[in-house]
Amino acid sequence: MQTHKLLDGMMGQMDGLLRKSVQQSLAGREIDAGEQKIIDEQIAKMNELMQRALAWQNMEPAYEAIYKKSLSQKEVNDVVAFYKTPSGQAVVVKMPILMQQAMQMTQEKLTVLMPDIQKIGQETTTRLNEYEASKSKAPANSTSVAK
Repeated sequence: MQTHKLLDGMMGQMDGLLRKSVQQSLAGREIDAGEQKIIDEQIAKMNELMQRALAWQNMEPAYEAIYKKSLSQKEVNDVVAFYKTPSGQAVVVKMPILMQQAMQMTQEKLTVLMPDIQKIGQETTTRLNEYEASKSKAPANSTSVAK
C-alpha cells in the first residue's frame, strides 16, 4: 500500500505547522536573533523526535493491526487496487496537503475559541476550589445518635 507515502508526506508538512504554531503563540511579539535561534533549534528537535517516532518502520506494524482490525481482506485488496489507479496516485500526492489544510483550519477555529476555553478552564478551577473549601467548612456528619 501507499500509506507510508502518505505518512512521509504529512511528516514533510510538520516543520511548517510547528513554525506557524510558534508564531501564533508569540501573538505578534517581535523576537530577537537569539530567541529565533532557540526557536529554530527547538523546532529542529521536535521535527527529529517526530520523524524518529513516526518513521514508517515504527508505524507499519500499528497500521497493519488497524487495517486488519478494521478491514476485510477484500476491502484491503480493493484499497490496494485503488492506489494503483491514477486517482489513487493523486490521493497519495494530495492527501498530505489536504491534511495540512484541514489541520490549519482546525487550528484557526481553535484559536478563535481559545479565550472561551481558557475562561471555562478558569471557571472550573474556581468552582473546584470553592467546592473543596466548602467541604472543609461543612460540619462533620455525626454518626452517633443523641440519647
